[in-house]
Amino acid sequence: FLVEVPDGWQRKSTLRVKWNAAENAVGTLRYSVSVDDEPIGKKTTRLHAVLKSRRVGEGRHKLQVFAIDGSGQETGSRRATLLVDRKPPRVRLRRRGRRVAVVVADRTSGLEGRTVRVDFGDRRAAGHRAGRRKKRPRVIRHTYRVAGRYRVTVTARDRAGNKASYSRRVRVR
Repeated sequence: FLVEVPDGWQRKSTLRVKWNAAENAVGTLRYSVSVDDEPIGKKTTRLHAVLKSRRVGEGRHKLQVFAIDGSGQETGSRRATLLVDRKPPRVRLRRRGRRVAVVVADRTSGLEGRTVRVDFGDRRAAGHRAGRRKKRPRVIRHTYRVAGRYRVTVTARDRAGNKASYSRRVRVR
């Protein structure tokens, strides 16, 4: 039997999973949901389940539903891939002299294409395209022409829709 999971990367705190009824052999069927070969929650007779965030961690998971009939016979559904990312991208700032490097990374779902924006505070801004390797950190470098204090502002979004905003003052000499 088939299992339906939400498409794409999910960031919700609860995830709804549905499945078709399995062929009935003996008595009433009970269903057990398994994520990465670990049973989650209680057995149910319903054809759906709601998975809580504390039970399903970040990343790519294999979900399977097992149907158990009255005599204890068990059959498994086809495996489905469940993608979960609830954490926003990480932003770090490195400074050396008049050079500043902004590092933006999201190790779970990866950065969404053209969503990394950096304002260096000196009327120069940079956008950065994520490219093909979405899980690699993006490094955006900038060299200030004049010494002073500047505010660096960064916004980024990952493929699950989580947003990160970062603002920090830097002093260059």
